Amino acid sequence: MAPVALITDFGIADWYAGEMKGAMLSVCPGVTIIDITHHIPPGDIRGAAFTLAACYRTFPEGTVFCVVVDPGVGSGRRAIAADTGRYRFVGPDNGVLSWAFLQGANPSVRIIDNSNDFPNTAVSATFHGRDIFGPVAAHLARGISFAAIGAETAEYEKITFPRPVVTDASITAEVLAVDRFGNAVTAIDAALAEQLNGRALKLHFRGTSHAIGFGGFFQSVPGGGLLCYPGSAGYLEIGVNGGSAAERLGLAAGDRIELLLK
Repeated sequence: MAPVALITDFGIADWYAGEMKGAMLSVCPGVTIIDITHHIPPGDIRGAAFTLAACYRTFPEGTVFCVVVDPGVGSGRRAIAADTGRYRFVGPDNGVLSWAFLQGANPSVRIIDNSNDFPNTAVSATFHGRDIFGPVAAHLARGISFAAIGAETAEYEKITFPRPVVTDASITAEVLAVDRFGNAVTAIDAALAEQLNGRALKLHFRGTSHAIGFGGFFQSVPGGGLLCYPGSAGYLEIGVNGGSAAERLGLAAGDRIELLLK
């Protein structure tokens, strides 16, 4: 039996995440359910796409990832499942799964359209996590054939990844996410980040410039110092030793920063 890992914007104050898990256990009693997070900001498809892409490769082979950030629930948007041979994914066809496939994974994608089999209960127009995505993920976890999900499709929604703009003098990149410590994860991948090691750098943001060190860990710079470093998700991050870069600089997901190569 495969584990199922969840990413949603449901939060934990309401019953939604718990009821979704209850529906999954009704399909596959005893399935291991892992809560990656239920605290994606409401409707933040890009945030969920990044969260999935940042962490899924650490999970054991066969894990089913169920991602439900679905502002189009009840509309004409499709429900899909994907299989990379190593992992399976279930979610709305709104791009939320697409960043997980950027690093070489070539998924087989199927439309969840076998309504006689999925789900086994009536479908609410506003809670497909409970009525479609959770049950389908649970069916996959218990070993149902991927082909039974529905018709194969070559097309699925993709979100364009914001590639950095690189010149001889600077790198301009988008902030993909800010974690609870206030570290800002940029779209500068680890290979490009390593080229910054040993360079004198300035961070330019909203008309201000800040000297910034490059290090492998927070205490590479003095306490309170600003630094950039290759983060655990495989991207360059901006942080403060003992503080929050987001608070210091006002950084948020979607902002664009510029690293000046002095």
